[in-house]
Amino acid sequence: MEKDINTIKNTLLVFLGIVFAYLLKELSNLFIPLALSFFVALLLYPVLKWFQQRRVPFPISLSLILSVVFYTINRVGDLIFQTFAQIINDQDRLLAQIQLRIEPWLRFAETRLRIDLDDYSGSFWELVNQYLSLNQLLLSSGTFAGFVKSVGTILFMTTLYSIVILGGILHYERYLNYVSGTEGGKLTQAFEQIKSSITTYIKVKFLISLSTGISFWLVCHFFGVDFALFWGFLAFLLNFIPTFGSIIATIPPVIMGWIQIPTLGTLLMLALILIGLQILLGNILDPMLMGNSLSINTVVVLLGLVTWTYLWGIVGTILAVPLLVLVKVVLQQVPDAQLLVRVMGGPPKKPLLHLPAQDEQPE
Repeated sequence: MEKDINTIKNTLLVFLGIVFAYLLKELSNLFIPLALSFFVALLLYPVLKWFQQRRVPFPISLSLILSVVFYTINRVGDLIFQTFAQIINDQDRLLAQIQLRIEPWLRFAETRLRIDLDDYSGSFWELVNQYLSLNQLLLSSGTFAGFVKSVGTILFMTTLYSIVILGGILHYERYLNYVSGTEGGKLTQAFEQIKSSITTYIKVKFLISLSTGISFWLVCHFFGVDFALFWGFLAFLLNFIPTFGSIIATIPPVIMGWIQIPTLGTLLMLALILIGLQILLGNILDPMLMGNSLSINTVVVLLGLVTWTYLWGIVGTILAVPLLVLVKVVLQQVPDAQLLVRVMGGPPKKPLLHLPAQDEQPE
């Protein structure tokens, strides 16, 4: 009888998981801003707490925080716009430099293979010019405008949700004590542990990504690579994507360096420094600061990346690991889920929430 009940329970859990995944996919316009606002609120919570300890009224502290956030978003938007505008203005010069780099390889292949590549190379450059021409960019402006509109909608909804969450996060202890009926009970302790773990992950990941972005900017600027600030911002953003993000972030500045840097030795030095920074910050400092309790198994990370990218697109790719960490630290508080915690990676913590079995009597 008990075996049948467990089978039914597990079947229902699988069914509920499928339904929940379907809702996450279909209602992504609602869930994406909500998830983003949750992590944004946890990132800004220490700043808001600092203002509260100095008796700054909540409306004033929230206004100051939002002003800084909006100013940062505005500056990032200007950076992206100016970079693409400069690329459009300099496209003839960049294409000439690319052609200058490729021509020796074409001539080398021509002599080795004894094939006349002039006709093929001419068609290739015509195709490149066609896709990078101003007219082609204008034709794709409709798609770009739709993308900007979607991003603007997500940012607006995220801001609204963040204001609501920040307004209530300062008083969560009072609410949890009311729900549990005790002052500082196990429910409050469990939530505090979850909040502390997630906040630690967000702060460490943000600082590592920021350090990576600043380092990329300085290195690219030192080697004279164009758009150095943009490559730094791209490295900061892509560093939130585990495994693949750091690889993708290294490729564009190296390609730009290949276009601009005449000597092979200098180009190799640029590539090695950028790769070394990713290894130092991502593979050494990141695990040291995170600790074992927040580590995730590589296979679980890959499965999470595939799943969340399918559900939420590029936002899901960025939020995949934070969401996995959130699930893990929540499961650490559930006694029956310790096997899942071990599968996800790292040693399980002793749960604070002990759910008594049916044959146990509560004290």
